[in-house]
Amino acid sequence: MLHRSDETFGRYVLLPESQFAANALARLRETSAPMVTLFGPSGIGKTHLIRQTVSELQHDNRTRFVTHLTAKELESQFTKASLAESIRELQDSLRQSDLFVCEDLHSLEGRLLTQQQLVAILDEVLSNGGRVLLSCRKSPGELDKFSPKLRNRLLGGICAHMPFPAQVSRQKLLMHFASANGLKLEEDLAEMIAMSMAVSPRELRGFVTQLLSITHQRREPISREIVSIVINNMTLDHKPSLPQITKLVASEFDTTVSALRSAGRVRTVVIPRQIAMFAAREWGQRAYADVGRYFGCRSHSTIVHACQRVRERLESDSAFRQQVDGLRDRLQTT
Repeated sequence: MLHRSDETFGRYVLLPESQFAANALARLRETSAPMVTLFGPSGIGKTHLIRQTVSELQHDNRTRFVTHLTAKELESQFTKASLAESIRELQDSLRQSDLFVCEDLHSLEGRLLTQQQLVAILDEVLSNGGRVLLSCRKSPGELDKFSPKLRNRLLGGICAHMPFPAQVSRQKLLMHFASANGLKLEEDLAEMIAMSMAVSPRELRGFVTQLLSITHQRREPISREIVSIVINNMTLDHKPSLPQITKLVASEFDTTVSALRSAGRVRTVVIPRQIAMFAAREWGQRAYADVGRYFGCRSHSTIVHACQRVRERLESDSAFRQQVDGLRDRLQTT
């Protein structure tokens, strides 16, 4: 059995945003859907769900041989096998998997030889009645440097998007992480954090760890003051600037920074401008007045309206939500 190093995770908190992914994995366990690809930004919980699913499937008599590795580990395996002239043995071993799990597929972009090997593995595992579970930061359709064959294989299974959690879900996660650490966190403070920190579950868990450290150091319960200190500490280092946000949004929508900051009302500019305003507020933690000044001296109510329009569309339009999540993920890696 090939596997990744063991990690210990707490109980997975099922959120509305991850319900579709959970349903897809349930179908994988039932074998009604032999291949599932989870995709979404880093820190969103893909690995956690995968580990839980693998653990459950290992108790299934039909799952005797499990291969679980990252895409980089897969490439490394083939590189070593090539040097040792044992590629055929590695291929045979991988293709015998009852469950083949490969995480972080995006790292194979441009790696055509490894992609070819992966296509052959997927075809063989599925034709033998096995199951396949994959993960990626991008949707299969966005993997421009993947071969058409590999993209088609991925699109032939269930592709489940895992977006960033909304405010209500962030609050639920904060309460869960606090409780798991024996930390008493009042609802109003959890709401304050959730409103200020539009981040991934991994970062929320890190926030609770910071709270725990400060409360132990000060030997006092969590207060609004302590929460404010941690918020400032965590947003200071990686808070994107208004120019960074606007440049990225302009590039995504094939327009210019000057067009987004202008008074133009053309639809092709209005929507990306609203997204940039939303990003400035949610991800950049910028004050309404600062956002208004940057985008052509717009009023407070204009910024509020733009943010509300984006939030509404995020709730109702999965393709739009996926595009916005992609922007956010790229901002986090710049």
